[in-house]
Amino acid sequence: MKLGVAILIEEAALRTRVERALAGRLETRPGGLEVVLTDAAGLREAPRPGPGRELVLLCEQDGRRAALELLARSRVHHLVPIDDGLEAWLAILMRRLARPALCTGLGAQLGAAEVTQRQLGSADDKGRALEELGALASQVLRHAMLADLLVAAVDEMCINALYRAGSGVGAPTRLEWALDDDWLGVAVRDGAGALGAGDIFMGLALALAHEQGGLPPGARSAALGFRIMLGGLSALSIDVDRGRATEVVGALSRRCTLGEHRRRAPAFSLLSR
Repeated sequence: MKLGVAILIEEAALRTRVERALAGRLETRPGGLEVVLTDAAGLREAPRPGPGRELVLLCEQDGRRAALELLARSRVHHLVPIDDGLEAWLAILMRRLARPALCTGLGAQLGAAEVTQRQLGSADDKGRALEELGALASQVLRHAMLADLLVAAVDEMCINALYRAGSGVGAPTRLEWALDDDWLGVAVRDGAGALGAGDIFMGLALALAHEQGGLPPGARSAALGFRIMLGGLSALSIDVDRGRATEVVGALSRRCTLGEHRRRAPAFSLLSR
C-alpha cells in the first residue's frame, strides 16, 4: 500500500525531526492512504480519520497517566510518544500502515526468529501459559514489578480473547511470546474479529474515571482491561480483521527501569479493516 504523509505539527523543532525521520516516505504523496501526523496543539485542526486516512498523534512525555487520558479523550487510533525512540516508533508505524495484511503474528511484528506459541482453550491453559511467561519475564526484565505488569497485561489480553470478544471458551485463541535484545513481545489472537474501537476507548475512559472517583454503585465492572494493558506495556498494537480475527500485540522494553517505564507514554496503534 502506498502512503501519503502530511505533517501538521506546530512546534518547529519537532516538525523538523519528524520530517527527517520520514524523508524517504514524503515523496510518495499522494498515495493510497493519507497519514496525517499532528501534535496535541494541532489536534483540533487536523483532518479527522475517515476512509483512506489515518491520524497519528505525537504525545509529549508528561507521564503515563497523562498520555492515557489524552488517548481516551482524543480517541486517535495511533499514538507515538515523543522520546528518544520517536524515529523508531514512526518507522514501525509506517511499516504497519503500509502492510496489506492484518494479524501477521508476533514474529513478523517484532522481527523475532523464535516465537513460543501456546493454544488457549480454557482458564487452566491460560494459567499454565502465564506461569511460564512470568518465569521468563522475571529473568529478562530489569525489575520484578515489570514482570508482574507484563503478566497482568497479558492476562487481560487473554481474558478479552477468551471471554469478552465474542469468541467464547473453546474458540481458537493463541498466545505467543518472543524475545530480542531490546524487547519482550507478546501477542494474543482470537478467532472472532469482534473488538471495536469504542470498546477500547470507552473502557479506558471508564477505568481512568474509576481510579479517581471509585466504582459507582451498580457498576458491573471496573473496566480495567485496556488500562492494565496500556499501563503495563511499552507499546500496544491491535489488529481487527472484522469477523475473522483480532490480534493484540504488546512489547515491554528490556532496557527501561521501573521508574522510566512509569514516566514514559506508551506507543499505541489500532487498525481495523
